[in-house]
Amino acid sequence: MCPHGDFAHGGLVESVKVCLACKRESPVTEVLCPHCGASTFVGASGEEANASPSQRQIQDGTAGLTPISVVLEWPWGCIDVVKRLPVGRDEEFSELAAALVSYDNVSRRHAEVLIEGDRVYVRDAGSRNGTYINGRVIQPHDLVPVFDGDELRFARDLRAKIRIGR
Repeated sequence: MCPHGDFAHGGLVESVKVCLACKRESPVTEVLCPHCGASTFVGASGEEANASPSQRQIQDGTAGLTPISVVLEWPWGCIDVVKRLPVGRDEEFSELAAALVSYDNVSRRHAEVLIEGDRVYVRDAGSRNGTYINGRVIQPHDLVPVFDGDELRFARDLRAKIRIGR
């Protein structure tokens, strides 16, 4: 999966279905596509997948969960995300600080990638130069879901691709 080598499996993320309208992946528990608002999806089998998870699956927290790995592909290599990966130039905040020395437009406490429950999110930590998902700026402190293949950009120059494996 990672062009720089293998990585270990971490948290849980929902299985996905593909929107027939915009062709993007969405969690199986979504009724409407979070990207375009459409309500028709195709599941892994190629059949329409509009069915909601059972009430029992929702109650016990197993609706659509599969073991996965979350990895960020940086210009210098891949980093696993276990529960939380802070991104910034402050060594007390982020394990990536040493690698970010040359990225002077990345804030000391720029953003974080989080696994919460069964979803993966990005949150801008109030950075000066912004955090972007697929070219769209996210508002400071908003928890924004990300999906496999999304490109994250921190400030102007630092880019990482998110990889979510099953």
